[in-house]
Amino acid sequence: MSNNNQWRVSQPRAGEAAGVEVYCGDMFVCQMSHHPAQRQAAQDNASRIAACMNACEGIKTEALERHGIDGVMFGTKEWLMRLEDQRDALMAALESALSVLDDVQDNINPERGYADELEAEVSSAVDAARATIARMNGESMPKVSR
Repeated sequence: MSNNNQWRVSQPRAGEAAGVEVYCGDMFVCQMSHHPAQRQAAQDNASRIAACMNACEGIKTEALERHGIDGVMFGTKEWLMRLEDQRDALMAALESALSVLDDVQDNINPERGYADELEAEVSSAVDAARATIARMNGESMPKVSR
């Protein structure tokens, strides 16, 4: 979030009759109660407004109005779960491809004319697959294949 659009609360100076003010960046948005008996409630409400606006940055107003924060957050959780499922499926496919590449690499026949070229390509693919699997699993980079 850029600081120019950060929502914030400004406290009245001691002795001022002004209420608590809410700003978006440098733009004055609203002023809460002037009444001394309502000062704490005004402070609490102003703080909540600023916190909610900062927390909801990037979420479309229509989505909040239609689904509420629980609906928006549930949609986010569903989306993250789908991404995790996709990641898991891609990892399984990559691990399977790595297994095949390892078999091919082990069985390259150097007596054929294209063996050096093929070995270099397979080695590169194996290294890339191992590095991706390690990165996705939070592991250190594996050693380079033979």
